Amino acid sequence: MDAALKIKFAHLAIGAGMIVATVAAGFVGAIASLRFSGASYTLSYADFVSIMLAAISLLLTLLAFFIAILALVGWNSLSSRVKEASDEFLKDGFSDGATLHKLLKENSASALIEYLKTGIKEGDPLYQMLKRVSEEINYEGISSFQAEASEEDNAKRDD
Repeated sequence: MDAALKIKFAHLAIGAGMIVATVAAGFVGAIASLRFSGASYTLSYADFVSIMLAAISLLLTLLAFFIAILALVGWNSLSSRVKEASDEFLKDGFSDGATLHKLLKENSASALIEYLKTGIKEGDPLYQMLKRVSEEINYEGISSFQAEASEEDNAKRDD
């Protein structure tokens, strides 16, 4: 589901929820007024204030719940948009001839030389990689010579 569609759906759900809550409150008020219309009921000021505070706290709780849902949907939408934008920026930037690609080509060799001048320690991952690559380069032809020599030795033994 697209992020914009999710936001529209959330707005629609909130609007529908508010309409349903308003209609339900109207029905409750109508039923209560019909039931208590014949009786004379007096409500003290303290009781009225406590009922109003309870109603306000309930409305604020519902409002906080809806804001939390919107925040969750908004955060997910925002994080997915940021990820997509950064992926696109990096793909475009590092493509051949792009600005980031040129900067990388121009500065990588000088940065590596500067890094090598400061000294590499044995635990450094770059040290491990350079050691492995240099060993591969140094001993590149030896394994093929050993394979050829062992084949010749085996042929001599068979004769």
